[in-house]
Amino acid sequence: MPLVLVGGLVIVLVSYAALAIGFPVRQLDLNDTGIWVSNDNAGQFGRVNKAARALDSRVSPPGVRVARYQLDIIQDGNLALGWDQSNSTLTAIDTALGQPLADRAVGLDASNSVVANGGTLAVMDRSGRVWATRYDRLAGVVDLAALAGSNPPLASLGLAPDVEVGSAALTVSAEGKIYLAGINGRLISIAPKDDFFAAPTTTDGLPKLQSVAITVVGDSPVLLDATGGQAVLPGGRVVPLDGADATTRLQQPGPAAEAVLVATTKGLLRLRLDSAQVIPVHTETAGAPASPVRLGGCDFGAWAGIGRVVRSCDGGAVEPQLVEGGLDRPAFRQNHGLILLNDQTDGTTYDLDTRSSIDWPQPKPPVEQQEKEKEAGADTQPKPKANDDNLWARQDRTTVLHVLDNDTDTVGGVLTIQSIEPRQVPQGTELEVSPDGQTVKLFLPEGASTVAFDYTVSDGSDTDTGHVVVNEAGARQSPPALRPNYSAPRYTVPSFGTLSIPVVSDWRDPEGDPVTVIGANAGDGTIVPVTPDGQLSFTAEETEEDQDQTLSYEVTDGADAKSVRNTLKVRVLGKKSTTTVSPVAQPDSARGEVGKPISVFPLNNDTPGADPRNLNAKLTLSGQLTQKAHLKVTTDEKSGRITVVADQEGPYFLEYSVSFGNSAPAKGSLRIDALAAGKASGPVAMPDQAAMRGVNPVLIDVLANDYDPAGNLLTVQAAAAGSGVRLQVQVVQGRWLRILGGDQRASGSAQAVHYTVTNGSQSAEGDVLVTQLDPIEQDVALPRKDTAVVRAGDSVLIPVLTNDSSLSGQPLKLVTDGLDTDADGKLAVLDRAKKADEDQGDAGSAYVRGDQIRYVAPATVAGSRQVVILYTAQTAAGDAAESQVVVTIKPEPSADDPDAAPVANTVEMRVVSGSRVRIAIPTSGQDPDGDTVIVTGIASAPELGRVVAISPNSITYEAYPTAGLVGTDTFRYQVADKYGRTGIGTVRVAVAEPGQTQPPVAIDDALTTKPGAEVQLNLMANDFIARDDAATVAPLNRTNNPVPADAILSGEQGPLQVRAPELIEQPVLVNYALTGNGGTGPVATVKIMAKQGFNNPPTVVDQVAEIDGASGKANLLGEAWDVDGPLNALKPALAVTVEGASLVGGELRVPLRERPQVIPYTVTDSGGAVSAAVVYVPAAGAGAPQLKVGASIDLASNATASFGIADFVESPRSKAVRIASAKAETAPGEYLDGKVDDSGRFTLTSKN
Repeated sequence: MPLVLVGGLVIVLVSYAALAIGFPVRQLDLNDTGIWVSNDNAGQFGRVNKAARALDSRVSPPGVRVARYQLDIIQDGNLALGWDQSNSTLTAIDTALGQPLADRAVGLDASNSVVANGGTLAVMDRSGRVWATRYDRLAGVVDLAALAGSNPPLASLGLAPDVEVGSAALTVSAEGKIYLAGINGRLISIAPKDDFFAAPTTTDGLPKLQSVAITVVGDSPVLLDATGGQAVLPGGRVVPLDGADATTRLQQPGPAAEAVLVATTKGLLRLRLDSAQVIPVHTETAGAPASPVRLGGCDFGAWAGIGRVVRSCDGGAVEPQLVEGGLDRPAFRQNHGLILLNDQTDGTTYDLDTRSSIDWPQPKPPVEQQEKEKEAGADTQPKPKANDDNLWARQDRTTVLHVLDNDTDTVGGVLTIQSIEPRQVPQGTELEVSPDGQTVKLFLPEGASTVAFDYTVSDGSDTDTGHVVVNEAGARQSPPALRPNYSAPRYTVPSFGTLSIPVVSDWRDPEGDPVTVIGANAGDGTIVPVTPDGQLSFTAEETEEDQDQTLSYEVTDGADAKSVRNTLKVRVLGKKSTTTVSPVAQPDSARGEVGKPISVFPLNNDTPGADPRNLNAKLTLSGQLTQKAHLKVTTDEKSGRITVVADQEGPYFLEYSVSFGNSAPAKGSLRIDALAAGKASGPVAMPDQAAMRGVNPVLIDVLANDYDPAGNLLTVQAAAAGSGVRLQVQVVQGRWLRILGGDQRASGSAQAVHYTVTNGSQSAEGDVLVTQLDPIEQDVALPRKDTAVVRAGDSVLIPVLTNDSSLSGQPLKLVTDGLDTDADGKLAVLDRAKKADEDQGDAGSAYVRGDQIRYVAPATVAGSRQVVILYTAQTAAGDAAESQVVVTIKPEPSADDPDAAPVANTVEMRVVSGSRVRIAIPTSGQDPDGDTVIVTGIASAPELGRVVAISPNSITYEAYPTAGLVGTDTFRYQVADKYGRTGIGTVRVAVAEPGQTQPPVAIDDALTTKPGAEVQLNLMANDFIARDDAATVAPLNRTNNPVPADAILSGEQGPLQVRAPELIEQPVLVNYALTGNGGTGPVATVKIMAKQGFNNPPTVVDQVAEIDGASGKANLLGEAWDVDGPLNALKPALAVTVEGASLVGGELRVPLRERPQVIPYTVTDSGGAVSAAVVYVPAAGAGAPQLKVGASIDLASNATASFGIADFVESPRSKAVRIASAKAETAPGEYLDGKVDDSGRFTLTSKN
């Protein structure tokens, strides 16, 4: 894929550089007259007995019924397969009994092609990979398992996995020979051989196409490029087709002939294979055509609309016919040498011989089927029931109304709220359906007493409407209660295992107050930690036998009402147990607009299983979700996110598989409601809740449950505490809210914080309801185990504290001293296959780097190996707890285990118009083999801004300052591993209009060091500062009275220089505040404590080497820092052996190689403490063209000018640059046109 350099103008650039015997058996086919057809409206397949002119069998696709089907039938002799594209399932049909064989079905993406002919059944995915199997036409039995995507394909066209549908095409001849073609000019044929297939034959060099379809006339393949309006005949001859468009169709595979049939909206054509002569057969048509057919010397054509059908036999006159009632989606069905016309939409079947239609259904089904339908009660299908509700809410806040709690859907499907209809709504009241369609969001303004509305629920097929009355709660105070029909989940955990149990979502408060967990205990009185988001974090003790543990927890609504206690049971497996327990998948739902991405995390509400052999097991998606008709599904197994884009309205039902360790996977259901574009409302900000211990600040991701139906990213623009609320609030990086308590303990109900979100053009209001609880008497660190993968000889950066927490909700830090290693900052690494007291050999090295761990793997491993890194997390109060990281080290790639391509993440960023931001791209965790990846360029252009710089681990983006140019900008980037494999990721940038600038926020710092140490602290390292705000530290005399002795600022931005206390002295406290564009922010405190012998590891930063001839050079100490030691005593060292490398002082020189290098290094301070980072070294001859520093173009309005590319773009390798594309892309297109003049110049024209 070419990489493009993007500014306001996008062009492809390159640099000039040298790169380099048995006996035949005769069988009697008792040729019947049955032809299978399909009916989307009825959701059925049917068999028509043509001789009897009647439907003699009806078959429904197996599985859950859906509101809208898209069906097709695959048939050849006695083989019949039902192709349910709406449920992505191909099912064999027993043609003797007229029944679907559900146990012989296979899941296939709706975008796949399926063809059966001549005893060959073939399936091809959108990228041109083909699977096939052979079958007996008389027996009609086929092995569908051979078509599963998990099997190795027979052949591949070599297209990218994410190519557009229509980039590859498949057909099968009457002799069972497979043909597949791609837009890349490749044609592959696979002939049947015995019971399988011969080796594929590949032909390259055919014309490149915009889209492709294929058929075969005898043994001559013909291609169609409907988009480009041309056909490709055998031998590669290209023939233009007048009137061709996206609906143009080639004939179905047919016998040898002089011409191929082509149908367009304007008529039926014969295209001679020898001379390329186009011969019109019939031209009095309109509407989308069916694929024409040549059968028994006759040519057949049909068109949607009025129902035009034509037949021309033996080259004679055309016989036009008209299907009464018209046609919507016509398709010719042929089998046993017979033909019928089938309207796939309503099942209408037309017989050209009798010129009559066969109604659906005309006959009664077989007696056995009648009995089954009678027993099932076809007309007693249960329907959803929406029961009326009388609810309460409080003024000046948002309340979540659980209107589905008392509604029923006995089908067991996913019930969702489709719409709400206001009946009595006071001014200022806001009513919205939640993103998952499960609740209604109500904002009740001050002075409002009653709200009434109707709501409609749907199970995907049927609907019902209920009525809701909401009254203002006033002084009502009622304790919370478990939701109606609550049934406690069954939890299981192995001995020593940890289980997170979410309980808050099961509770309801009559007045809509937020429910908070106060505390929890095990049966023996042991405290069970409760996380800030209300989950019980239970760690099981060792037990000899399986036993049940009872956990007790207490909840409150934050008001003066009495708290409520509840219990739940957890089964703890004995220490010798090997029993695995499968997870339990709960139904999920999501909604959004047609054509826009809709995302959902289905694992969030699933119940974990248990795996005694893997205490690090967690819920994961087990494989990719299958595609659906009209639905593009993207599965991110790493994050658990499922993203879908629908191309038409309707509910869609997906099935996903969830795993937990080695336990058997469980199946879950997911419903997607796609609304008409523009029909959905603007952004929806769902209320959040938070529990604050004392006055400790909380950081809340308020956007986690907010959504935009148009699929845009949201940005928090502003936030403020509610009227009379004693809380302070700040917006952090457009996503989080940091809330500080104003009083030690607030009384009364929860306090509201209001915030505003925007998608760039629309906004919405949301609330955070904060419950202040008593301070934690003893804070406890709650670390969780982590896992990582790394390649031998490589390193990995592990964010171990991301999933760790504390009882108080305050952040943790990594302990760097007293770790029983040879240096502070260095962590113990153990071989998992050895005992702790054994010689561990070369197990690699691990270092603390801020709140992450940098692990350097051994240079080689004989096979896949696991090591354990031990680390300790600590609270601000000093409570510490040990945890571990299990790291899998993979050997170098081999034939049995080849290198896998990187799987790049989607990265999100938020910025205001006109601002520039550096977007960090993770270099660890983006490759399944644990290879470090680097950014090699961008793969598509942004539209609302430009990319101005690229480094191995970042992309710098600048949003255009154009007024009104806001929304979500999306572009793709490319990463590569050291073996050259590449992966494509997506960057999404939310661009919003500038809002009111808020002051920078200083965050408390706590530092422990040796007594009397000279400290130099970077105060702003952990503070929250707007990206374009050049904040400074306010003079210390404004925030301290008096200023502590020896405390000074070295500059306006620090660092703070101060002497640490002696061992017997009190901690040194220094208050400071930040001043920026929005004024002066809140005061924070630096607390410096003394501990004998304590030594902080230095701070090190990843470096990017500059190209200097045949070498790369980098200053490893350029940004290194030591908070409690002299900088001139810092000593760097390479953590791995690099041939030809030299390190003099802090300058590293490394010979450039064919591939990029990522070299880990360490820095040690004067006291021996150590930390680690990496240096990125580009490959020899690498370096894409880049914008010159400060390069920009000024162009007057409605002006045209020509420019030389070399004036604005340069090669980092000092090579000449030229324009390699024939077209220039500009953004925004409505204001700027671009044209490439030649390889060195381009012309721009401004508009408006």
